Amino acid sequence: MTFRHVWKICAPLAIILMVLAGAGCKSLLKKAYRDPKVKVVDVALTDVSTSGLELGVNVEIDNPNPIKVSFSGMEYDLVVDNLPMAKGRKDSLIEIKASDKTNVTIPVELNYNQMAAVYNSSIVKDRVPYTLSGKVFLNTPVGSVPLPYQASGTMPVVKPPTLRGVKNRTNSLSTEGLDMTMTLVLDNPNGYPLVLQNLEYQLNLNGQEFSSTHSQTQTLPAKGRGEVNLPVKLNFSSLGQWAVSLVTSGQASYSLKYRATFIIDGKPVRQTEVNQGTIKLR
Repeated sequence: MTFRHVWKICAPLAIILMVLAGAGCKSLLKKAYRDPKVKVVDVALTDVSTSGLELGVNVEIDNPNPIKVSFSGMEYDLVVDNLPMAKGRKDSLIEIKASDKTNVTIPVELNYNQMAAVYNSSIVKDRVPYTLSGKVFLNTPVGSVPLPYQASGTMPVVKPPTLRGVKNRTNSLSTEGLDMTMTLVLDNPNGYPLVLQNLEYQLNLNGQEFSSTHSQTQTLPAKGRGEVNLPVKLNFSSLGQWAVSLVTSGQASYSLKYRATFIIDGKPVRQTEVNQGTIKLR
């Protein structure tokens, strides 16, 4: 029997065995593979502004397999006080090492138009219930796997502090420098006190930029008003004609951008605002 005759007989059998072997390996791989576990660790308020809120959804993914996996995105559906609030998807490729965990924070933005019904229905409540559900899409050796998750809890009903005005008091002014105190008048519309942890600000006086940080802890009373004093000490020694012009005019146009960090529900929450106007320096 020639090699050609042997090949004609054995080749089909070899192909069948290869297919069966491949199917067997895939079956074994499926049996050995375990779905990663998805858990919502926290849903926390991270940012407030005059336009809305931002929540940070912290999701933990546990990969129990001896090989690394990756996921391509996450869908979420947020219901607050039984009202549909936000739905979306964030696409992001993140790899998870073998037998390891990783945490991913997904930002969810809510504007006050969306939250209006919640505010109207919770006038006397400081907290409202929420339900968060969705899927995480993982790329695995056996294909794409949508992993569902769900979590529920309560979140604070938060309205941003309102900047009612800026006052200033000049302590000293000369061609050498300026020492003054700018006072932010803030209203807290919430039914609980707000603790101001720190405040970073950028001050523009007649086109010249200055930056500083105010780190003194302060509390804004519930449904009350508080004042935050910002010490401003500027050295004019290297500013030449700009300083002379400022001292001569006795006033300045200003732009104040501040980033405050409040402690709400035990966690830091940022607020960024901008205020513009004219101040007298004498």
